[in-house]
Order: sequence, then C-alpha cells, then structure tokens
Amino acid sequence: MIAKSSADQNVVSCRNLTFIRSINSGRWFSKLYNPPVPAQFLKEVSFELNSGEVLGVVGSAGSGKSTLLKVIAHRLRGNTGGCLMLNGLVLSKEKFDSVCEYVSFKRRLLPNIKVKQFLLLHADLVLTTKLSKSEKEKRVLLLMQEFDLLPYCEEKIGELSESARRRFIITMHLTRDPVLIVVDDIIRDLEALSGYQLMYSLNNYIRRTNRLAIVSMRVPRSDIYQLLSRMTMLFYGEMVYSGLTKKLPNYFSQIGFPCPVSENPSVYYLSIATIDRETSERYLETQEQAHKLVQVFKEKFSRSQKFHMQHTFTNILVAINLSWNLIILAKLPSCQ
Repeated sequence: MIAKSSADQNVVSCRNLTFIRSINSGRWFSKLYNPPVPAQFLKEVSFELNSGEVLGVVGSAGSGKSTLLKVIAHRLRGNTGGCLMLNGLVLSKEKFDSVCEYVSFKRRLLPNIKVKQFLLLHADLVLTTKLSKSEKEKRVLLLMQEFDLLPYCEEKIGELSESARRRFIITMHLTRDPVLIVVDDIIRDLEALSGYQLMYSLNNYIRRTNRLAIVSMRVPRSDIYQLLSRMTMLFYGEMVYSGLTKKLPNYFSQIGFPCPVSENPSVYYLSIATIDRETSERYLETQEQAHKLVQVFKEKFSRSQKFHMQHTFTNILVAINLSWNLIILAKLPSCQ
C-alpha cells in the first residue's frame, strides 16, 4: 500500500450502531432442544473521529468495549445495524481490510527472528513494490524510533518484555500506513510507565501522520486521559457519554455530577456508571443511576442530532435558493 500524505483528511462516522448475536449455553448438541437466544450487545452507539485524533472506548468489564471494536473491524458474526462510514463511504469488511488495521495482542509471533529483521521482511510483503528497498527501510526505522524500538534491533522477538512486544506489534501493523488503527485492550496488564509510553508513542504517530486510532481500555489514568482526543463511555453496550474528552467534565457538571477537584474525571465518571454488587441495596441504587445516565445522554444526543439535521437542511435550502436566483439573474436581459 502506498503511504499517503499526512495532509489527507479522514473522518470515521458511526451512527446508532447496534449488534445482536445469538447465544446458547451447554454443548453443541444442546442446540437441538434449547435453541440459541438472541442477545443485544450494542445499542445505538455513535461517535465521530477526525484526522489526528485518538478515540478511547472505556468502560467496566462487560460494558461492550471489545465488542464495539470487533464490530468496527468486522471480526464478529451477528446482526449489525446502524451506519459505519469512512470518508462518507460505508466501511465494509473489504474496505476495512484494505485500508485499516485491527490489533490484538494475543497473536503468536515467531520467537527466534530479530526485531529489525522481521519488520524489514514484513515491510517487503505489505508495502508497494514502487517503493525502493531504502525507502522501505527508512519507514521501518522511523517507526522503530517513534515507538522506542531501536535499542531492540538485534533482540529476538521471543525475548522482548511485554511492553516492548506490544510496541513491536503496533509498529508491525503501522508499517503499511493504515488510515485507521483499532487496538483492543491497549494498556491492559502494563505498568503505569509502560502504558503511558505506548499511548504517548501512538498519539504522536497519529498526530504526525493525520491518521485515526480507536483504542479500548477499562479506566484511563489521568496521564493517559489527556492523550485521548475523544471518549466513548459504555455501560452494557449503551452510551453514557460520547464526544470530545475536554467536554466530558462540563457535560457531567450540567447534568448534576461535577467532578471533585482531586479526582481524575474518567475514573470518577466511570465509578458512577458502574454497578456496585456489595449489597443488594447498592446494586439496585447504582444500576438505577447508571441507567439514568444512559437515558439522559440518549435524550441530549438525540436533540443535538435533530438540531444538526435541521441546520444542515436549512443550509441546503439557502444554497438552492441562491442557485435559483443566480440562474434567473443570468437569464435576464442585460441593460444597455
């Protein structure tokens, strides 16, 4: 794939994405007397992502983070509804596979090949033949520098630390310069410094190249929270919030949940949208509160969407009216 100019402007738009999948318990033969039951894992999830931005999909265990990323990447079978677009065109499986990358850290790697050697071989396979060998090597070395892998050039892949291994895997996926990279559980089980190093490197790459990234994580720490351009917060497949990260505190303040000064906003707001199972009373109380947060955001989002549509329609009418006036003026006889 030919590396595209950093001047390219790309937009990923997701509107009312839903996902339903049949589930069944027990062994395969149980389907004969106990048919699978349809379950809805995502309910009208929406977001927008522009060039140079990183979207963080956050939520507690079972909130639908990984499901959302896998649906975007067409890695799950089931019934998908809503609209997912890249630059105004439907982001189909074929389109995703051709210009995007999905990253899972569970993949197996060849343990006895050296880091730089593998990345150069990989570049030969995925980059266009129009690029010279030196151009491919230059791209690989630039990525290795960006993700702090140059000290590991001669180290075998199987000997990498978990932090270096993840940076290596992401570097491998970025070799062909995808428009969008989707990374599931990006900082899970990493130490604080290692997680920040990985997110900082990815954020720098996305800004430098004008690309897009969607990452999932449970709770972003305060340092990582600042690296997320946008955030989609989920509660059992529904949105608690979706929008610019910098507007998150103001939104919750407006609906009666101001963040304490000493708290990390993402941690605090996830805590009020998480079910507490310590006692039955707390369970019911926190469940009701989380559902209210979902409903409030749904109503506000719906109103903003209607306003946007009306504004767009008004602009179209004004443009049509202006065009007609210009046509009429052009046909009128000129005064001598």
